[in-house]
Parts: sequence; structure tokens; C-alpha cells
Amino acid sequence: MSYFKNLSEEQNRLNLKSEKVELSIADDVKKLYSEYIDLEEAESGALRSVNNARNDLEKMESKYKTLLKEIGSMEKKLDKAMNDLGVGRGTFGLDDDLRKAKDGAEQRIKFLSKAISQLNNIF
Repeated sequence: MSYFKNLSEEQNRLNLKSEKVELSIADDVKKLYSEYIDLEEAESGALRSVNNARNDLEKMESKYKTLLKEIGSMEKKLDKAMNDLGVGRGTFGLDDDLRKAKDGAEQRIKFLSKAISQLNNIF
């Protein structure tokens, strides 16, 4: 009889060990799933940031394009004013400022257009 009692106690110990292992594995799985959820949320936040950056760059590009149109309009006004005064366009150095602004705006538009295109490829 004591043999069966010891056998029963041993079986209970084995069952407890098995349950502990199962609980440990379940905890590990839950931990890994929690890490996955955290990474997924961080990814979503990063993608929102990228999307916000893309929107900001699109607004800047639009402003540069508007500035470029204004520069073109100003060049025409400057030509007319200089002709009315009978002086060359470069007399007051305004031509250099307009050229620099125009060249700079054109370069920024190209850069922003490329950056926006790359960000669009992400989505």
C-alpha cells in the first residue's frame, strides 16, 4: 500500500511540475505578444510622424512654388520700372537678389519633390 501512496505522491509532484512548466510557457508567450503589440504601436506612431512630415513638406513645396510665381511677377515689375527710369536692371543689385531667390526656390522644389516622392513610396 505504501508503494501506491508513494506512486500517487510522485504523480502529484510530476503534475505540479508539468503545470508550472505550462504556466511558465504561457507567461513567456504573453510577454512576447505584449512586446509585439508595443512594437506595432511604435511603428504606427513612426508612420504617423512620417505622414505628418510628408504633409509638412508638401506645404513647403507649395509655398516655394507660390514664391517662385511671385518672383516671376516681380521680375516683370522690375523690368518695367527700370525701363521707365531708363536704367539697367542690375543698377541697384535687385537683380542678384531675385536670381538668388529664384535659383534657391527652384532647388528646394526639386529637393522637396524628390523627398515627397520617396515618402509616398513608403505608403
